[in-house]
Amino acid sequence: MADEGRVSVNSKQTVLRIHEKLKKEVHQIAEKKSWTAEQKNEFEKKLLELYKDSVEETIKENVAIGGQEWESVNQSEVSNSSVAQEEMEPLNRDRLTQVLAICSDLEDLIRDTARKRKKYPQQIVEGVNSILQSRKEMLENYQSTVKSDSSLSGSNVITPDFEECIQRLQAASSDLTQLSKSFPELHGKADRLRQAVQSHKAMQECETDGVLFATDSNDKSSNTSSTEPLVLHDDQTSESLNLVEFKWWGSDKRKSNPPQRYDASKNTYNR
Repeated sequence: MADEGRVSVNSKQTVLRIHEKLKKEVHQIAEKKSWTAEQKNEFEKKLLELYKDSVEETIKENVAIGGQEWESVNQSEVSNSSVAQEEMEPLNRDRLTQVLAICSDLEDLIRDTARKRKKYPQQIVEGVNSILQSRKEMLENYQSTVKSDSSLSGSNVITPDFEECIQRLQAASSDLTQLSKSFPELHGKADRLRQAVQSHKAMQECETDGVLFATDSNDKSSNTSSTEPLVLHDDQTSESLNLVEFKWWGSDKRKSNPPQRYDASKNTYNR
């Protein structure tokens, strides 16, 4: 029989579950470290050995299974207790199938990863070597020389006829000469046209003033006749309209105003 100082439990499974949970915690702690696989395995191994020597053996000495010592309970009792527990707690078959499928996929992934870790580095090294070799060959074949005219003579280069270029240049130069000669005449015509437009605009403004400031119908008729512009010409060779003198008579206030002279070049009136 067990001593009264020991902790009494009904089955070994309770203690074994605690041991398994602690082992999983140790494994998770090792996975969180940025170590290599060998270092993680060494860490787990040493820590579990220390746990077994210091904790697990002490638990076995201070735990009583159904009033019996740990060693006196055989393995059949453990298996029977697990079967009884399965009968007491119904198992979810669908969940078990999912877990087994996940475990199978995880094992396949681990095997595939291990195979790639052995295979891919070598392929990467071979690919980099081939790229470097091709670049080396390209640099060796590179020649920093300019080809001579003899090597270029074989190529089909289309060159324009020299005589045709000369004829086109002569035609363009003659057209340019004719245009430069006719440019002063065109400039003079444009200037005379501009002055005529300005004079016509001034005449229209004078007619408008005569209509606005007329006092009666007689004055309107006299204003209409008096608004005829008196154009003063300079020399016949200038062919430009410089000054235009206008006179009109309106009301009494307008009669006292002196006649105005219109400067067509400045588009202003001068008294």
